[in-house]
Amino acid sequence: MGTHNVTCHFCSMQDKFTLSFADVFDSAHFGQESFVKSLYNSGERRVCPRGNFCVELCQHKLRTSYARIDCEHAITDEAISTIASRIGEIEPSKIAILLSGSLPLEDAYLAVKLAQKLGTDLVAQIYSEDDVAAKFLNKFSFDELSLQQTIVAIGDVFSLSPTIARPIHNARFAARRNTFAVIDNCRTRTSRYSWSFLRARPGKVADIIEALAKNISGENVSINDTGVDASAFERLASIIKNTDKGTILFAPGVAHFAEPLRIGFWAKKLAET
Repeated sequence: MGTHNVTCHFCSMQDKFTLSFADVFDSAHFGQESFVKSLYNSGERRVCPRGNFCVELCQHKLRTSYARIDCEHAITDEAISTIASRIGEIEPSKIAILLSGSLPLEDAYLAVKLAQKLGTDLVAQIYSEDDVAAKFLNKFSFDELSLQQTIVAIGDVFSLSPTIARPIHNARFAARRNTFAVIDNCRTRTSRYSWSFLRARPGKVADIIEALAKNISGENVSINDTGVDASAFERLASIIKNTDKGTILFAPGVAHFAEPLRIGFWAKKLAET
């Protein structure tokens, strides 16, 4: 395999880096040693955030897709056994299989074979949950984004839409008191660059968005069970109240939020206040 020189083709900058491949065919198992490793020449310019993101996708250890049982990491064999036993307790007419739009044909074919084995005809493709956001305001342009005083991002916007990073950074540094805030249930690539990060407990992001919208409208709502610091919440609410030009960005992702429709509804209300 060896090391290969690579040119990033995302933009005209043509940044260069190298990829190092181990001999993955020496082992029948896919392990951490099988990952692609990126290397940089310290004397050359490194890749931009978008290119670096793609390199990270190639080498990140979580690409092995750790299985989970009741939100806890588990070995794959245990997860498969658990699923098989639970499915066996359900009537075929009550079993449905939803396929991500990003699945290759091979995986989709196997999913259909599984459905036939289970005796169900309920198989359907789902599109990215970003479609959820389209049901609400969905009115902004990249040019206008750079002119906003306050931008509130719900979800990992930079990962789901890497090209949006530049206008957001332009807006953030356009004036001294401009604000970029992120609301999410975990730290992400987007939250690293935020000046205000409200990290809610899983399943509580919708409560925070609703509380923000109601707070700005003059209604006090408790956030005690959300995991968000009250002072940080009040500070962001105050910033939004005093903003003349602001934008709410909602990036649902796939299965990232417990209540994406409710988040979208209250994000729209927040944008209208």
